[in-house]
Amino acid sequence: MINVIYDIFYYILIYIIFIFSIIYYFRSLKGCVGDFLICSNKTQFRFYINRAYELLISICLFSFSLLLHIIIKISKYNLLIYIIIYSFIFYNNQGTDFFLHGTYNFLFFIFIFPICFLYFYMFYLFTYYIYYRKNKNIFFLSILFLIHIIIYSNMLKCDNFDLGLGGIKINNDSNKNACKIIKPQKCGINIFDGLFDISKLLLKNNCDGYRNDQSIFQRYLKDGKKNHKRYSFPRTEKLDIKKSFCNLENFVEKNIEVINKNKFTNNEIFLNFENGKGKIEINLKKNLNLIKSRSKLSKYSNVKFNNVYIIYIDGISRNHFLRKLKKTSKVIEKMLYSNKNKEKKYQKFNAFQFLKYHVFKENTMGNNFPFIYGNYMNKKTGISMTKFFKEKGFITASTYNSCNREIFDWEKNQYKNLIFTGWDHENFAMFCDTNFIDKKKKWSITKGKNSVIRKCLYGKDSFEYEFEYILQFLEAYKNERKFFKIGFGDAHEGTLEVIKYIDEPLANFLEKILTKYFDDKTAIFFLSDHGAHILGFHDILFYKEKTIEKFLAMLFIILPENNDNYNKTAISINQQRLITPFDIHDTLLDMINIEKKKYPQMIDKGQSLFKEINGLKRTCENYDKQIPEDVCFCK
Repeated sequence: MINVIYDIFYYILIYIIFIFSIIYYFRSLKGCVGDFLICSNKTQFRFYINRAYELLISICLFSFSLLLHIIIKISKYNLLIYIIIYSFIFYNNQGTDFFLHGTYNFLFFIFIFPICFLYFYMFYLFTYYIYYRKNKNIFFLSILFLIHIIIYSNMLKCDNFDLGLGGIKINNDSNKNACKIIKPQKCGINIFDGLFDISKLLLKNNCDGYRNDQSIFQRYLKDGKKNHKRYSFPRTEKLDIKKSFCNLENFVEKNIEVINKNKFTNNEIFLNFENGKGKIEINLKKNLNLIKSRSKLSKYSNVKFNNVYIIYIDGISRNHFLRKLKKTSKVIEKMLYSNKNKEKKYQKFNAFQFLKYHVFKENTMGNNFPFIYGNYMNKKTGISMTKFFKEKGFITASTYNSCNREIFDWEKNQYKNLIFTGWDHENFAMFCDTNFIDKKKKWSITKGKNSVIRKCLYGKDSFEYEFEYILQFLEAYKNERKFFKIGFGDAHEGTLEVIKYIDEPLANFLEKILTKYFDDKTAIFFLSDHGAHILGFHDILFYKEKTIEKFLAMLFIILPENNDNYNKTAISINQQRLITPFDIHDTLLDMINIEKKKYPQMIDKGQSLFKEINGLKRTCENYDKQIPEDVCFCK
């Protein structure tokens, strides 16, 4: 009788929870307005609300695991049923509403679900053994438990969390530094290196033949004809920022130019279709009138650096940069200022690593706004850094493999007091191609910026076009002042794997710049906006490690040895100071001799890294509560 009651209660409870989980699962795909990954609101109780939603989705995962276990237990087709149910969940809805966190919730569910099932099965075996006292499962249970212990014992090791290039560690012992970086109690992201590399399963070693369908591209063309062979992508500078910036795909669609093979155009990016396969052509030409006008400006304006290059990666922390971009890290390491035994070819460079670079938000806008415009995002006012460089006679260029005109979008009419200045040469529109991003599912995890598969386009990785574009720019303006920003969205996904495919090409790109386009008045910035914030498998097991890394972004600077316009000792000391995006902004202004106090649109919250920062006065509290206490990891 007791067994019957137990079984009845057991199955009733399972189905009650299962029904509840179904409701919550589809609710979570819609998302909700909030700042954090799982739905929240902007009240003082948001921390507790986040925890409540995490508990709900955990119950949801647990109950799905229970149901599947029952199905597997009673059916001889258990594996097939498991695959069918899991596939249905996966393909039913990808949570395409990114802004309301539907994509986040979907990723969280899909990646964590198998782990929950494994944990439940271990729990079931244990209780089954205790209840029935049978020994047939004890061996299997012991093996699982042993594996569990081994994994967690490795996770507890955080020896390399505070380790930088050249064996230099984060210094939390100095009496001259108020910022002491918090170290997580367990670190395990590296244990699963390569495990979620979906690109390796779906693609070979390259993008050959991937996403080349001309019929998909035809969605852009209003006439719907399919006999055109050559297209030109528009410049986005024509887009009115105050009217329709958020509709960049529509802008590209309306302005895509169908051209004859020999027709001259001022645009720089062309798409040719031959035998049904697309091929991108980049033709960046020197603008003689531009050179003439900028030369006049540069003649009467003194600057400390004639060439400033920014290499930007969206969504990568300093730690993850070192994990995945080993070849690029090695190149930077050979130039470290602290390296007293540099190879001959690297002796004319000094590289600096900023081990306590801390950002304000876990999203792009909140961190890049201070970097680009010199103000907090909520102030909605500022002056684009590009404007200052142009006024000092620099020729400018930018490219970013995402359907954006800049590193981030902004809402229609939201920033009326923002002084935006476009680039002389730009490559953004080609990444609005529907072979790269699906207009109807802009935030899909299988296509576009958030894709867990390599960002391929017409047989190449999208970053290859960016490298080619910038190298053409550097070659065209060899003798002029140059300012460029090249951005990559390859780390903007949940598996933490896609970014590794850029490593060798990026290392080669850096070596080429150092060899051909670097002199005693050149500076290179490597930076990111934040760490990985797209939900994935790692979040449930390594929550604290990944959360800390979100706010400890990546920043390296490469400077010439033979340049007296920066204090090597001061910048070396600043490597162990609390640094924020405001300091990058002020450093750039310092490099081109812009007096910040003349521009009230920019606030005084940063300092040039060429001058020693007072470490005792640098704390999260100095930033007007823009770094909330619960996400300040510099205590």
